[in-house]
Amino acid sequence: MGVFHLAMIAVDTIEKESDELFKNEFGESEKWPFDFYDLFRLAALLHDVGHSPFSHTGEKFYLSGEQYSDYSELHSKLKDLVGDDNFSVDVDALVANYANPHEIMSAIVGLSEYKDFFDSSKARSFFARCITGYQYGNTDNTREINSGEKLLNCLIMLLNSKVIDVDKLDYLIRDAYIIGYDTVKIDYKRLLASLTIDNDVTKNAYDLAFKKGAVSVIENVIYARDAEKKWIQGHPVVLYENYIIREIIKSFINEKGKAAFSSASLSPEGTNNGVVSIKLLCDDDIITFAKNELDNTMSKQLFNRSERMHAVWKSEAEFKARITNHLNGTEKENFFATLHEVIQHNKVDKFVVVDDQFRESLRIERDKYAGTPLPRTQDIEHRIERFDAKLKLADCLLKFAEEKQMEKEFVIMSADCFNSGFDNSEFKTLKVKFDKKHRYDFEKIVSTPGFRDSDDSDELYYIFYYRKGEEKCEELFKRLVNCFRE
Repeated sequence: MGVFHLAMIAVDTIEKESDELFKNEFGESEKWPFDFYDLFRLAALLHDVGHSPFSHTGEKFYLSGEQYSDYSELHSKLKDLVGDDNFSVDVDALVANYANPHEIMSAIVGLSEYKDFFDSSKARSFFARCITGYQYGNTDNTREINSGEKLLNCLIMLLNSKVIDVDKLDYLIRDAYIIGYDTVKIDYKRLLASLTIDNDVTKNAYDLAFKKGAVSVIENVIYARDAEKKWIQGHPVVLYENYIIREIIKSFINEKGKAAFSSASLSPEGTNNGVVSIKLLCDDDIITFAKNELDNTMSKQLFNRSERMHAVWKSEAEFKARITNHLNGTEKENFFATLHEVIQHNKVDKFVVVDDQFRESLRIERDKYAGTPLPRTQDIEHRIERFDAKLKLADCLLKFAEEKQMEKEFVIMSADCFNSGFDNSEFKTLKVKFDKKHRYDFEKIVSTPGFRDSDDSDELYYIFYYRKGEEKCEELFKRLVNCFRE
């Protein structure tokens, strides 16, 4: 509802500011191919109806394949529902820049449940594009797009872009309020009142732009986004909670079947595989399953925080201060390579459980290569060296736990390093108009301090352990550093 409210304000501004542009492209409103203003509002209202249980935490399970990374099934269903050849071409032209799974599912649910709102394939295409962010022509120039489609891309960006859109505005304001985390104030009314479409006749292009009065608000949006990303979304407690829920959802799907997480299970009719019937899938289904049907470590940790693991370091800053800043270039390179390879043993997720069983599996695999008769190839020797590094890390952790009489189990998890929105290329090229003739990229008119070192790694890892009492991990910090210094 918040996104819908902001979308109403945004569209009113665009209509007042840029109606002449639309009339030049499409003629009077009664001659338009579809009412894109109304469809934009509808997309804003329905943009999240396909969210999975536990929001972004569970959405990857909509995807197919053993690694939950195959978009083909979702895209096929969406293309069939849209029924527009150009939409299919634009989707097929994408290589990796896919929409979030819940966005594709939201478009599927919207088109399936509200057929009467769409009188043509072009209308269905525009609605789906608004939700997924799949613009006309995308960025590969796979097909020639007309100026009308370029203009409609501006509306699409207003709901789904990589920089500022009404969805991001809504969650930044709402999350700060709900969580109680004080962040900078975002004057959304001023920001949306400054919306305009820049018609660059020299490039035959249209760009969504902001008037000069919004510069300070745009900066505040970036500051708020940075604060949420760094201190809330990237907090190790949040990451660990996501880990627990994902493991429970995997158990749910293993027990109920893959159809339990699908567009069918979201529907009022539901899905029935002969064993279980699920309809209107939501958080409650997962919680009930975890509480009443699942009896394992993950279900216990979901309902009892005292049984959860704790992060050895609590932030990216502590990770650098206590670990990586004590390693030289070669040692740091080996550190990141080893952690990355350890996590690669879990081919589905960005984490791995390190225990005696995991260590034994490493040893067996290492011995397989070590048993290769001499002379061995350089590749074999390198693989043995890498297994030795991984074994050394596992030994470091497990020996520490044994000495301290702690449970011999750790979870190593990779996370996204923080990158400020001011370093985002899309933010840098955001258009700001000072008058009809003068427009500038955002980076050309705003100076911001840069703290990020060019040598900084984009990799971040957390190690979680079962804390016994209130002991500190000073000794573990030293052991980890020494492990990679040797």
